[in-house]
Amino acid sequence: MAAYHYQFQAYHPYLTFSDPTNSLFVQIDGIPAEPGNTDNDALFRIGRDMYKRLPDLKSIEDFDKDFVNYHEAIDTFKVNLKKLASEEIIGTCLSDGTQKEIDYEEAADHFILAMVWWFVNLKHFDLNAFAEVKLELRTLFAYVALIHIDMVFVFNANQTEGAIESTIQAAFALSNVLSIEADDENQQKLKSRLAYQGAIASHKPTYKKQREVMDHYLKHVYPNNPELSNDKAAELLVEKFEDISFRTLSKYISQAKKEMKDIPPASKV
Repeated sequence: MAAYHYQFQAYHPYLTFSDPTNSLFVQIDGIPAEPGNTDNDALFRIGRDMYKRLPDLKSIEDFDKDFVNYHEAIDTFKVNLKKLASEEIIGTCLSDGTQKEIDYEEAADHFILAMVWWFVNLKHFDLNAFAEVKLELRTLFAYVALIHIDMVFVFNANQTEGAIESTIQAAFALSNVLSIEADDENQQKLKSRLAYQGAIASHKPTYKKQREVMDHYLKHVYPNNPELSNDKAAELLVEKFEDISFRTLSKYISQAKKEMKDIPPASKV
């Protein structure tokens, strides 16, 4: 299954920020958005500052090509983090000390980058290589801010929850960019650790949903159908948990089985 790649919907960063004299968000079709307000002006300032951290892009086509590079970098980080986790080189621990398994393939971009930035600061790298990694991460965090600004408008237009969280994530991305640019090594490490903890905290709703799926499976599905494979059991839950992908449901069911003792072998059919 191909990874989902975000597409800007409410505004286009190149059309909005490439012209330093422009002061309004510009939609994908080139039409300026409605006159600014206090909230939009704050987002505009964040977006303008983050756009300056991108490479020198001469056209909207250049922007779109560079945005592809962003997605490719995120996909690569997901693969590498999953590998490091499988080798127990990295783990995840919430503030209460509870170990949690992370599904890096499903994790949000801001979470992936926060984990990478934390890991980079945790290890000792060659100074030249470290400088290159910092430059790449600065660009990627800038894109995260631009994406979350777009998501704020999408959530508000659809009158759904998420606008506040996306505003917070845009601000977090800005903070991480400033941390990367800081000269003081101790300050960088402190801020990367804070970014890591913030990413973990934002991941807590995912853990809550995972627990809900696992509890439902153990209470309502397993007692009557203990022989079902993970995929077959997931088919019984897709309607109830329609906001969760089939593949993720199957993973949650697998995790639920691990919590139990003496589970009979799952059917292969």
